[in-house]
Amino acid sequence: EFVGVVIDAQNTQALCITTDSTNPVSAVTLTGVKLLNPTNSFISGAHTGDVTIRSNFEMVATSLSQSGITLTSDQTGTVSISDGTITISETSNDSRYAINIAPSVDGKDVVVSNVQINQTTATTARQLRGIRALNAETVAISDCTIIQSGNTLGASTGIEVPLNSVAATDSCQIDGNTVTVVGSSGYGIIIGSDAATSPADANSITTPKAYDNTVTAADSAHCVMAGWVTSAELYRNEAYNGNIGLLLKGCTDSTVYFNLSKDVGTSGALRAKAGSGCAFYNNTVILTTEGSIGQYATDTSTDVVYKNNLIYSTQTAPFFVNIETGSTISAINYNSYYSTNATTDAWENAGTAYSTLGAWQTAVSDEAGSIGTDPLLNSDGTLQAGSPCIDTGV
Repeated sequence: EFVGVVIDAQNTQALCITTDSTNPVSAVTLTGVKLLNPTNSFISGAHTGDVTIRSNFEMVATSLSQSGITLTSDQTGTVSISDGTITISETSNDSRYAINIAPSVDGKDVVVSNVQINQTTATTARQLRGIRALNAETVAISDCTIIQSGNTLGASTGIEVPLNSVAATDSCQIDGNTVTVVGSSGYGIIIGSDAATSPADANSITTPKAYDNTVTAADSAHCVMAGWVTSAELYRNEAYNGNIGLLLKGCTDSTVYFNLSKDVGTSGALRAKAGSGCAFYNNTVILTTEGSIGQYATDTSTDVVYKNNLIYSTQTAPFFVNIETGSTISAINYNSYYSTNATTDAWENAGTAYSTLGAWQTAVSDEAGSIGTDPLLNSDGTLQAGSPCIDTGV
């Protein structure tokens, strides 16, 4: 156990603290420590019991070649990291995380809370990564702030809980985090994977939840995503910029509700991709990019539901709805569609476009309860008094 210890590696030593991989320690506790200027990692190694890092800890590095905190284990136990700050000014290799927890056996619990991570880079193609929890039985990441900045075009990620073949993740909860990611692609928050890496990995995460998070992404990044998982719930999140607001990819029986998506690009604010039985309810979407899409079902998604969503555009050519050929909708109704500018071909189904809500309603034999009047939004996406969307829908 280390209490109030200051270790300065002076940019000459690889690690501030290492746990012996040959004779792993049973437990590690760091309380109020300050770890400074290693060249590889702040703490790295194997352990057989609990690891606790807590109480106003501070970790600062000018440049790291490996992940900041790297913890592996071949035994059950808990990794708990809380109440501290990690600042990494540069990373000399890609796919390195501020916090990387990757046990090699089932039965590990991961808890990260109230940690601020500051990551910067001056390298054009560098990938910045915040927190990863891999192979854990339970994951809880809450109330963290991840701020990435710099001139990077790499695929950067804020929070990642990947699919795995070591342990079924029975509980995954990501809540109350504020994430800002840079880069031409990547993810603010991703649970699962952009593709199932193998049949054994698919659906290794069940009933994950991401809620009350605020994510700001850049360029082609996805703000909040669940991929190839079962019964995911994404709710009360705010998703800004990026190319996709909220995405369910390859998911089954998953739900997106009570979210705000604003200023996303052309790949969909509410996107269903290659899954089945996914539903989008009670979300607010503000489209400010020409050609951006509100409700978007692609890649043979089946039985998608879009209900009670508000799609508001400031553009002349948005897509309120785009259902690509091969994808199917089981229900779409009680939505609000409105643009401050004249629109053309704002709805599309299987390649056929429609320029008015009436034509769309006739074509799909649904949406009878949907409206096309000004919803009277406040600047934060909430409804003004007298909005036609108040006490409507189902």
